[in-house]
Amino acid sequence: MSNLTFVIAIKNRPEKAARKCLESLLNQTHPCDVTIVDFGSSEDNLVWERELFSEVNFIEAKTDLEHYSSSRALNIGIKRVETPFTLITDIDLIFSSNFAEEVTKALGDKTAVLCQRVDLDKDGNEIRLHSIGAYGACFALSTAWLKEVRGFDEKFTYWGREDDDLFDRIKQAGFETVWLDTDVVSIKHQWHPTSSMQALEKNMEYYRIPNKPLIRNDGGWGKI
Repeated sequence: MSNLTFVIAIKNRPEKAARKCLESLLNQTHPCDVTIVDFGSSEDNLVWERELFSEVNFIEAKTDLEHYSSSRALNIGIKRVETPFTLITDIDLIFSSNFAEEVTKALGDKTAVLCQRVDLDKDGNEIRLHSIGAYGACFALSTAWLKEVRGFDEKFTYWGREDDDLFDRIKQAGFETVWLDTDVVSIKHQWHPTSSMQALEKNMEYYRIPNKPLIRNDGGWGKI
């Protein structure tokens, strides 16, 4: 029986990368659930997504009237998780088959589990171990706590610094943070063109505001 759900957001990502990610999750040695939230992909992408993600919990968020938001997309998934623990990650990653097993061993009610990722080049060669601090690759922790604090802060738009903000709130709440041993497990980050940075400056300004509350999104969160 699964006690862990992987939550992933997607918008107009390459099918090949998404397929490799999903295959790695479906081949885990420890049972896990997978929730994938599409946030505004083109109809062409949705056609193959509906087929590819038919074996997992696939949610289509209707977003015609708003910009992409990593925070809102992930919150839509988090709000609907039913397992005790949630692992937030990206669709362009490939996980070793023992990943869910090792995460589950390390998790506790007040423990957050993270892992560094290995970056791949265009040809699939390993080029570097990404530095500690790239929290978006793996963020596993209590589902109940995530729901209590209403997930990621949805004032962050597009993407950028929302994961740093959540990490700060985790520390504020007294969680122990555990980094998995990359000699035991692996996350491989598939190469892709650089994503838009158009909101990063505004997100940085918001991130620097001091003394923000632990609980966010007073107007509601994770809405479709």
